[in-house]
Order: sequence, then structure tokens, then C-alpha cells
Amino acid sequence: MSTLLELSTVQVVLLALSLAIGRFVYSYRDYRALGTRPRPDLVPFPNKQTYLLGDLLAVWKDRKFYLGRFWNNQQRHAHLLRDEKGRADPSKAFTVTLPGIRMILINQAERDAFDNYEKGPLFRRSMQQVLGDGIFVVDGHQWRYVLVSMMPSGGGGLTTPRSLQRKATSKIFTAGNFKGIITSSIQTQLGKLLRVIGGHADRHEAFDLADLFFRFTLDSFTEMAFGMSTGALDTDEPVPFAVAFDYAQGVMDASPFSPITERFNGTKTKMDEAVRILDEFAYEIISQREIEGRDGKSGADTDLLSLYMALRDEGGEPLSRSALRDALLNLIIAGRDTTAQGLSWTMFRLLREPQYFAALREEATQLGTNVEDVDYDTWRNDMPTATATFYEGLRLHPSVPKNAWQAKGDDVLPNGGPRVEKGDLISWNDWIRARDPEIWGPDATAFKPSRFLGPDGRLGRPDEWTYHVFNGGRRLCLGMNLALFEGSAVLAALSSEFDWEFEAGYLDGTEMCEMDNTPLYRPSLTLPMAAPLRVRATRRTTA
Repeated sequence: MSTLLELSTVQVVLLALSLAIGRFVYSYRDYRALGTRPRPDLVPFPNKQTYLLGDLLAVWKDRKFYLGRFWNNQQRHAHLLRDEKGRADPSKAFTVTLPGIRMILINQAERDAFDNYEKGPLFRRSMQQVLGDGIFVVDGHQWRYVLVSMMPSGGGGLTTPRSLQRKATSKIFTAGNFKGIITSSIQTQLGKLLRVIGGHADRHEAFDLADLFFRFTLDSFTEMAFGMSTGALDTDEPVPFAVAFDYAQGVMDASPFSPITERFNGTKTKMDEAVRILDEFAYEIISQREIEGRDGKSGADTDLLSLYMALRDEGGEPLSRSALRDALLNLIIAGRDTTAQGLSWTMFRLLREPQYFAALREEATQLGTNVEDVDYDTWRNDMPTATATFYEGLRLHPSVPKNAWQAKGDDVLPNGGPRVEKGDLISWNDWIRARDPEIWGPDATAFKPSRFLGPDGRLGRPDEWTYHVFNGGRRLCLGMNLALFEGSAVLAALSSEFDWEFEAGYLDGTEMCEMDNTPLYRPSLTLPMAAPLRVRATRRTTA
């Protein structure tokens, strides 16, 4: 006691501060990240955690190989999620922590508690500059409002998100629009794509097929949306809209540190310029339509912009210019990259296992029409093999390989868990689920289009929660049929018109996923290939 009394005030303060720091550090002895609560009921993911940083350094180190190494770790340590009898324990789940963020990793997407989960501020902050208040950014009441604004005046008395989504889908993605606006755009741009590839074939030169797919889908989606394409397929030069679009897409992968880092690494300035180019493109077309009097009353439904301009919100008012811009850019960003990437991965699989081309070609010869003129009805009724092939490419390489939703309140997930606390991020990974033998059988990692075909050759529609490529339930992708139609038409045409091979040395010279022996992907919200898909095409001279 006398010793303590002899200490100076400064020494006492320093002692107290040291004890407080020691207690604080000791409270994080489980290696969880700063700002996250203890969760002994969850299983730390088998990374090397760091005091106060949790899994941050491990995640950053493995970001280039995130999906493959993540899959390998999960496979090797799956026993940690089982009970003493070796059965899967639904109350257990792996968890990852970053400063201020706890993420719970589940094996299936959340089905039932839609109203308790949202994209959250981190996602909105990274996406809103480009996508505004579009349907892929907003949550809750705003999400309902966006859907109402896509409906006839008054919303027809519908109040649930599910029925609102169905109404919105029926308004924009009707069979009539598929037979008109959508089919016309796809046929026009597919014809251009075949001519470009034919030119490469005639010159006996290798080319980047993935880049052509990006140009094709950009042109087809901008033509659907605005009635005019960017002309990306008409030139080998960079197209300003495409460059800006690509840059924005790459930047929008959410990071908790982006508000700070982007101000020092030049990203903010570049992103502002990219958004300016996108805005200029969209608003110039909208302004021209307003000058022409294309407000939806003329009945000129030649593109999706004219349809959106004809819609009315709950008060009977037309959509604002910013709402039109947001709706159309959401549509393009949802369909352009995802479809192009799905085609790239599927063609890679076909080139590596070319025996599957034969069934595609046989089906194409039976269509009774030029392959570049395939319409919506032909796809729905007569192209099960092409659709099953695209299904399988998307299964193994989902265009949105991972996703996360933030809990607005405490919850317990269906079928016994795990327990979720307010603020937790619930994350699932469809790339990993596609390789899970408990879901897809012992041949889960194999490319096998026949898994979607019945004994009679008819296409089987997979359950949306097992085959989660297009999300499910109330968040089921509005453009699912559009993507499947476009992808199937392209596969049929490319298989019918050309023979294919990799450029010499491509497989040996391309960096591959460690666990999957497929090309490395680039870290992104979606699943782009990190390297060009270098191929050669030869015109087919026989059926």
C-alpha cells in the first residue's frame, strides 16, 4: 500500500492504462477481429487469425485464390461442422471476422427470413455511385417502391414483395417483349458476333473469345435497353462506355476500407470519371427521347427504355430521369457481365471436353432455322441440350460466385441453425456448393450437361435453392430467361458454325486454379477470367 502511495500520478495513470490494454487484448484471445463479439458457438474458419485483425491478413493474402483455397479448406475441415456421430450439425457454421465485421458462412442461401436480411451499408456504399437506387442496391421499403414503380399505376393492389416482383417481371419481361425487343437485339448482335469470328477464322488467327463475349453482351443489352448499341463489336478499339463500365464493375467489389484507400490510390478520381461517362451515355439518350416525345403514349415499344418511360409509380407519375438511368444501368450490369462470363466458362469446358459439341450440333441441325435466327419460342421448345449445357457451365462457374446479406435482427436459420446476431453478415458461396458431393453427387466436380436432362431428353428445371445460380424466392433473377435464351442461342450458333481449339500453348501458359484446374478468376463481384481465353476457330464445312 505504501508503495502504491509513493507512485506519481503519471505512473498510476500509466499502470491503469497498461492494465486496461492488457484486459482489452486478453478479451480478444480468441483471435476475432476488433469490434466483433465473442461467438463460442461458431467454428473459426481454418485460416491463420491475427489478434484484433481476425482473418483480415489471411483473406487478403488468399484473395487471388479465394474460391479454390476456400473450397479446399472447407473440404479438409468439414468434420468440424459435424456431431459426434459424423452427421452434419446445422447449428454449427464456420465464421470469419474482419475489423467490425463478423461473417457466418452457410452452405445454402437463406430461404425464409427475407424481411430480416438486407444488403447493408457496406454493399450500398460500394454500389450506389453506379447503380443509384436500382433494384440491386436498395433494401426494404425502397426495394418494394422500386418494384411498384415498375408496374402499372397503383400496383394492382399487390402488397407482398413476391407478388410485386412477379407483376414487375410480367410487365417488362413478357413473352411479347421477348419475341420483339429482346429477340431482335440478340439476333442482330449474334449475327455480328458470327461475322467477327468468321473473320478471325478466315485469317487463321487466334483471338480472345472472352473479350468478344463481353462486346457481344454489351451491344445486345445496350440495344435492348436504349435502342442503340455501343458498337463494341464493330471495332477492335476500346469503346468509352465499355471501358467505363468495366472499370466500375471491377471497383464495386465491397471493401470495408475503400472509403479511405480510394482517396489515396487514385480510385475515386477514376471512378468519378467512369460514372460521368455512364451518366452521359444514358442521359443523352433519355433527353433525346424526351425531345422526340417518346413518353410511352405513342406505343412505340422498340426498346426497354420506351417501356420504362411508359410506367407509372404509385401516384401515377412517370419515372424520373435518374430512376430511368438507374433502372437501365442495373439491367445492363446484371446481364452483360454475367452472361458473357457464363459463356466464357462454358466454352472453356466445351473446348477441354469437345465430345459435348456433337450433341449441340445435332440439336442445331434439327431446328429448321438459321442458327443466328433462333427465336424465343424455338429456345423454349426445341433447345434442351444447349440450355442444359449452359446450365452446367453456370453451375460450375456461377456468374455471382458468392454473396452476403446482413441481419437486421437476431435470428436462428431454418432447420436448427446456426444462430445469427443483429449485424452479422450471412455469406454463402455457390462456387463451392457446386462442388459439394452431398448436393450434386460423387461427380459434382465433373462437367456433365446430362444431369439436367431426363431419360427422354427433356430439360429438367432445377430447384432454385439447389441450383442457386439465379438466386431464389423473392430475389429470383428477373432476367433469368433472358440470360438462358441468349446463352443457349450463342452456344448453338458457335457450335454449329465453327470447330474450336485452344491456341497452342494456352493451357500450359495460363494460370489455373489450384484445386479446380480451370483458369484463374479475377477478384470481383462476378467471376471474370483473369487471363484472355485464347482460341482458334475454323469454319465447319460438314454437318
